[in-house]
Amino acid sequence: VSTLAMTASMYLSSIVDGILVGQILGTMELSAINLTYSISFLKSIPIAMFTFGGNTLAVMYKGKRDNPRADIVYSISFWAGILSSVVIAVIGIALTAPTASLLGQKNAELESLISLYLIPLWVLTPLTALNNHTAAFARTDGLKKLATALPIVSNVINLICDWLYMAVFGWGIAGAGWATVTGYLLGSLLVIGYFRSKQRTVRFTRAAWKRLRDMGKILSTGLPSALIYVCNFLRLYLTNAIILSATGTAGTKIASVSFSLNSLCFIF
Repeated sequence: VSTLAMTASMYLSSIVDGILVGQILGTMELSAINLTYSISFLKSIPIAMFTFGGNTLAVMYKGKRDNPRADIVYSISFWAGILSSVVIAVIGIALTAPTASLLGQKNAELESLISLYLIPLWVLTPLTALNNHTAAFARTDGLKKLATALPIVSNVINLICDWLYMAVFGWGIAGAGWATVTGYLLGSLLVIGYFRSKQRTVRFTRAAWKRLRDMGKILSTGLPSALIYVCNFLRLYLTNAIILSATGTAGTKIASVSFSLNSLCFIF
């Protein structure tokens, strides 16, 4: 149930977010955001590998009553996931201009809008890693309400800030991006509840420093789950590239609306 609620909240938020952007800013801004969806999947690949790999191994070791080893893979997957997401964010921000040019295919207006949205999108990366990792382990520990609340609270705040930043403050497409950052930032406060929970079964351990070789096993275990993000990245990037090159901005505007409605199907 918690997994379904998390998935539903994410896709519903994406749909409502698209409606708000289209109504408040216009279809060109909605098109620019749609062109960046592939980047969202790209930056989630290493996060998924550390999250799902660490969680799967931790459950396996706890099943064998090897709690110290479970603590080790939890610690490695958490800190490696956070550090890698920070590195990804820094590199992404540094490459904002060429990335916008690649996605916008030399369309000056689209490139400008994409650049404005990419900055907060990259800043969001460490918060995504923190929330996703915590939600995964909270579900494993039976803290289903916390695991469900994390994405729901983040996305509700995101939608409220969407209207506030775009309609009230007039921040434009950048406001849509910073609204998401605000939602995840405030939602991440729930992570404190997990760290303080008595029901939590894994802990950070210094022994992880001596077992860094386990990182390879974590990544290989999480790879199958991460392949979903790889496929979605390729699908969205190639589809958007073909539509933009073949039909121009008119086709991209239509596709952005279609993709938003397509998110509804993924809930079921």
